[in-house]
Amino acid sequence: MMREFSVPEISKLEKRFKAAQPFPHVVIENFMAGNDSKQLLSALKSEKFSRKDTDLFSFGQTGNLFYSKNQVVKAAVKMFSSQHFSSIISAISGIKLRAGAVDVSGAIYEKADYLLCHDDRLEGRKIAFILYLSESFTQADGGALVFLSSKGNHPDKKLIAYPPLENSLVIFEVSRKSWHEVEEVLSDKKRYTIGGWLH
Repeated sequence: MMREFSVPEISKLEKRFKAAQPFPHVVIENFMAGNDSKQLLSALKSEKFSRKDTDLFSFGQTGNLFYSKNQVVKAAVKMFSSQHFSSIISAISGIKLRAGAVDVSGAIYEKADYLLCHDDRLEGRKIAFILYLSESFTQADGGALVFLSSKGNHPDKKLIAYPPLENSLVIFEVSRKSWHEVEEVLSDKKRYTIGGWLH
């Protein structure tokens, strides 16, 4: 499912990850091989999504995808749990990770859905990852992943926004500074992702 990564490409991604502001992160384009991302999207759509609605967020989420019965989804979970995947992310981030120590679920953001600013910190989380599966969004569609600077231990200013790019993987280091949010989806496009945390 995951395409091959050369040593020079991993080295370039490592430099971009470490130099990124406001905290270490990188966007890895064309993450999955061939049409695998489209097949995974089709499979993800067959999963059960439960609505999550509070004053802080509004979106749909699957349960733990480790328990999926869909063979394509199971293959994706196996990939994210593999030594190969954790080794590549460790090489890019410089952070030691335990193969198989991963939380993974699917999410859908529809029109007016959003996720307010938070830092993802929870015991053991080292790297957050988001794989974008749906049709690429433009700025006008909303749904961008926004990274904010920090002042003291609090979020400050919006510094960068990444519209969801089909078949791209975003990874970032989870820390006291990893403030981020998902902007409100403004169009009728559906923002499908698989994401979670590596430990």
